[in-house]
Amino acid sequence: KQIWGSKLTIIFENLLESNEVNDNGGKKLGAYVMEQNRELSPESFDMFIKCVYSQIFNYIHSKRVSDNMAALVAIDSLIEADYQEMGGKKFIKLSNFLNSLITRGVSDKNLMKMTAEALGNLVSIQTFFKCRSS
Repeated sequence: KQIWGSKLTIIFENLLESNEVNDNGGKKLGAYVMEQNRELSPESFDMFIKCVYSQIFNYIHSKRVSDNMAALVAIDSLIEADYQEMGGKKFIKLSNFLNSLITRGVSDKNLMKMTAEALGNLVSIQTFFKCRSS
C-alpha cells in the first residue's frame, strides 16, 4: 500500500464531523492533493489521484446522505485545487461524479443544494480556464 493511503483515509474520515460538513476537511484534502502533485512523479500522482477518485466514487454511490455530503465536500475541494493529472481529465471526472448524484434523484434538500453549488463552482472554474487559455 502506498505511503499516502493512511493519510488519505484520515482526511476522508474528517470530511464530516458528527454528520456535519467539515469545510476544513475539504481544505486539507485540496492542500494534500496539491502537495502530492508537486512531490510525486506524474505516474505516481496518477495512481494517487485514482485512489482519491475511488473514495469519492464510494461516497457518491453510498445510500447514506452523510457519505454523499462528504463526497461533495471532496469534489468541491478538488474543483478549487490546482493540480494536473495525466490526460487532463479532472473536470470530466468531477462532473461525472456530480452527474451521478443528479441523475440518481436526490431527495435531501441540503444534498441537492450542495450538489448545485458544486456544479456552479465547476462551471465557473472551467469557464475561467477556458477564457484564460484563449
